[in-house]
Amino acid sequence: MTSQHNFKRIVDTIPAMAWSARPDGPTEFLNQHYLDYTGLSAEQARGCGWTAVVHTDDLDGLITIWQTIIASGKAGETEARLRRFDGSYRWFLNRANPLRDESGNIVKWYGVNIDIDERKRTEDKAVEAEGELQRTIDGIPALVAAYYADGSRIPINKRGGEFTGLSAADVTNGGWRGAIHPEDIELEESKWRACVTTGEPFEHEYRVRAVDGTYRWHIARRVPLHDEAGKVIRWCGMSHDIEGRKQAEAFLAGEKQLLEMIASGSLLRDVLSALCELIEGAAPDCFCDVHMIDWISSTFEYAVAPSLPSAYSDPIAGMPVSGELLPCGIAALQKIQVVAVDIELNPRWYTSPVRSHVLRHGYRSVWSTPVCSKEGRVLATFCIVQRKPAAPSPHHQDIIAHATQIASIAIERSLIEAALRQTETGRLWAAANDGPGATFTFSVPEYSKYRSSAENVNLSTVSAIL
Repeated sequence: MTSQHNFKRIVDTIPAMAWSARPDGPTEFLNQHYLDYTGLSAEQARGCGWTAVVHTDDLDGLITIWQTIIASGKAGETEARLRRFDGSYRWFLNRANPLRDESGNIVKWYGVNIDIDERKRTEDKAVEAEGELQRTIDGIPALVAAYYADGSRIPINKRGGEFTGLSAADVTNGGWRGAIHPEDIELEESKWRACVTTGEPFEHEYRVRAVDGTYRWHIARRVPLHDEAGKVIRWCGMSHDIEGRKQAEAFLAGEKQLLEMIASGSLLRDVLSALCELIEGAAPDCFCDVHMIDWISSTFEYAVAPSLPSAYSDPIAGMPVSGELLPCGIAALQKIQVVAVDIELNPRWYTSPVRSHVLRHGYRSVWSTPVCSKEGRVLATFCIVQRKPAAPSPHHQDIIAHATQIASIAIERSLIEAALRQTETGRLWAAANDGPGATFTFSVPEYSKYRSSAENVNLSTVSAIL
C-alpha cells in the first residue's frame, strides 16, 4: 500500500494531466491534476466519462484517433480542447503510449495531456497575421512574387494568378516561364541569372501572357533581401502593367514616322495608308478608311483602306457627297462626326444604300469624321468600321483626333504641291523648327514681289502636332 500510495503521490505531482486506460480503451485512472482541472470526480471521469469535458467540435475526431491508436497498438497523439472546471476551454496535446508484457501484448495504455493553449493562440495569431499579409499582397494592383536565393520563383499573389491563370503549383514547377512571351524569355532569363549571381537589383520589360492568351507589356523589378551577414536569402519582386505606356510610345513613334513621310514628300496614298495602319494598331478590331473628296464634282474621289477588301472600299469612288443617307456624306457636308453604332438595327439607316453594302462585308458599326483644313474646309472623311455594334470610347476619340489632324497636314501639303506643279519652277520643302513643329516653305516666282512677306509660310497645325 505504501508503494502504491507513493506512486500515486508521484503521479499526482507530475505537472501534467496523466491517466491510464485498459488495453481496449476505457480509462481506469486519472491523476489529481486532471481531476482538479476538469472538476470531475474520479468516478465521473473513469471509463468514457472523460469525454464529457471534450469540446463538441473536437470530440468525434478525438475518439476516432484514439480508436485508431488502440487498433494500431502504437503510440500516438492528437490535439483537442478540454473544458476547465469554470466552463472555459483550453487546448491540450494528448499523447498515449502502450505498456506491453513479456509476450508483447498490450496490458495498459498510459497517457498525458499537456496544456498547449498559449502555443495555439500564438499560432492562431500568426496564421491571422499571415492571412492579413496575404490579403494585403493580393490587393496590390500588380503581379507580386518571391524568389529563393537561387532565383527560383516561390508564390504569386492572387492578382498574378487571376491575370495569368497559373496556380501556385504551376509557378513553383516552372510554369511562369511559359507565361513570358517567347521572344522575350531568353533576355529576361539572362538578365535575371546575372542579377542572382551579382546580387544586383533586377529591372526588365517583357510581355506576359494573360489568361485569355493575349500578351501585355510589364516592367518587372526584383530586389534582394539579406541576412545580418549580408548574404542574399530571398528576392522580392513586382511587375506592373505598362501596356498603355508602350502603346502610347508606339503611337508617338508612328506619328513621328508619318510626319517624316509628309516632310520628305512621300505619296499621299502611302501616307494615308500608313496612317490607317497606325490607327488600326492602336485600336484593335477597328478597320480604317480615308475617303478623299473632289468638291469640283462633289463626289468622293477615292478611298485609302489597306486592311479593307477592295470590294468594300473601291465603290466609294465617284459616289456623290450626299448629306442624307451616307454617313461619310453627312460628316462632310455638316462637318460633324457621324456614329452608326449598329447600322443593321438603327432605323435611321434602313433606306441607306450603304447599309446593305456594309452588312454584306460583315461590318456593323460605322464612325465617320470629317478631315478639315486649318481654315475649316473639309478635305476628306476618316472612317472606322467594326464587325460588332460599338460606339467610340474616349481612347477611340483621342486617336481619331490625331488621325484627322495628320491626314489634314498630309492632304494640305499634297494640294499645295499639286498647285505648285502647275508652275514651272515653284517648289515646296520642309525644315524642322528649333522647338516643336516644322516650317513648310514654298516659292512661286510669278509672285516674287510678295516674296518678302509670303516666302515662309508656317503651318500652325504642323507646329502644334510635331
